[in-house]
Amino acid sequence: MQLGNESGRKCKSYVFRLSESKRTGAAFIEPMECLAVPKLPDGSQWVYEIKLDGYRAIGVKSSCEVILYSRNDKNFNKRFLQIARALGDLPADTVIDGEVVAMDESGRPDLHALQHFQSTTSGVRYFVFDLLVSEGRDLKSGQENLKRR
Repeated sequence: MQLGNESGRKCKSYVFRLSESKRTGAAFIEPMECLAVPKLPDGSQWVYEIKLDGYRAIGVKSSCEVILYSRNDKNFNKRFLQIARALGDLPADTVIDGEVVAMDESGRPDLHALQHFQSTTSGVRYFVFDLLVSEGRDLKSGQENLKRR
């Protein structure tokens, strides 16, 4: 698939063969840690994610339960009940990786507000940046099939 933008220039697209991915169940997957470096690497093979100053969280929906995990495999369901409930809309056997973030009045991340967040209030968001397992298909193992054009 070739994507375009308003100027008509071609954008990079990605190809992934879902049929080649292996089957797996939905369970906690330990997230990769960030590596601090003095200078960003050069080259088109690098993909960057924005750090939002929140808590890393893995959302898991199996066929019988939904759990929002911390990066240390702790259950976040009670602390972030609204997010855990929203994960119920995912298809069964799905795992997503993202970050729970509290936002200030200007829409900027506010770590202090997140650290003092009460589950009875609103104001937190779950920014999802990776789909790790989709309906039982392990998308991590298929990354060698992900090609840039």
